[in-house]
Amino acid sequence: MRALGIDYGEKRVGIAMSDPMQIIASPREIITHNNNDEIVVAAIMEILKKEQISKIIVGLPLNMNGSFGFQAERVNVFVESLKQHTDLPIFFEDERESSKKVKEAMKAIKATDDRIDDRAAAIILQNYLDYN
Repeated sequence: MRALGIDYGEKRVGIAMSDPMQIIASPREIITHNNNDEIVVAAIMEILKKEQISKIIVGLPLNMNGSFGFQAERVNVFVESLKQHTDLPIFFEDERESSKKVKEAMKAIKATDDRIDDRAAAIILQNYLDYN
C-alpha cells in the first residue's frame, strides 16, 4: 500500500506518492484549483480510486515559531473537507521550508522547470516516511 503526500497551496496543490513499501516518495502531479477545494478533493478521490493508498500525509505550514497561521488554518479546512470523502487516516507533517529546499535543490542542479509544488509534496512525504 502506498502513502499519498499533499502540499496544499492557495492556487496549486502538489501531490506525491510513495512506492508500495513506503520507503521512497516521488512527485506525481500538480492540481491547479484557485481556492476551489472541490476540484482538489475530486482529483484526490480519482487518485485514491486508481492507486492502493493506505494513508494521506498533508503538509502543515506552521509559522517559523511553530504557531498556526492563516495558511495552516486553511489547510485544516481543506483536510476537514477531504475527511468527508474518505475514511483513510490523514496525518500532518511539518512543511516549514519545504518549498525553499526544493528551490535550492533545483538551483543546484540547474533545473529549468518550475515544478515546485509536487516536489515539495515529495519532501513532505519523504520526511514523514523517514521519521514516523
